[in-house]
Amino acid sequence: MKFDFIGLPIFDESLSVLIAKEALPPSVISCVNAWSFYCYYKQTRFQQVVQNSFNLPDGISIVWGSYLTDRQHLKRITGIDVLYFFLEHAKESAIQRIMFLGSSEKVLFKIKEKATLSFPDLMFIFVSPPFKDEFNQN
Repeated sequence: MKFDFIGLPIFDESLSVLIAKEALPPSVISCVNAWSFYCYYKQTRFQQVVQNSFNLPDGISIVWGSYLTDRQHLKRITGIDVLYFFLEHAKESAIQRIMFLGSSEKVLFKIKEKATLSFPDLMFIFVSPPFKDEFNQN
């Protein structure tokens, strides 16, 4: 179920239920916490992305806030929950390659160590492009 939390659409179901209902995962999954909620109200481009993505209640402040404002009982779904859900899904399906894009080389190395140990049958690709304030089509 999707509900409106102070203008931000939040999904309130388990990942497996969401994926089953939507048939395919969206191109963007957003784990909403207090910082991303702040960015949502301050950045128009971020608002456009978030309006068309699965927004999951990651931060405990979102879980508590939804209860205080709308009496909604949300279950916190963290980014690591999402990661392991999709890695398990990939392992059980025909997906064989997973790409991690972004973050620092150090963080990607830690992910690589754990992912290759936990999911040896999957092939992982890790890319850490340089940070840019603005991106163009190229």
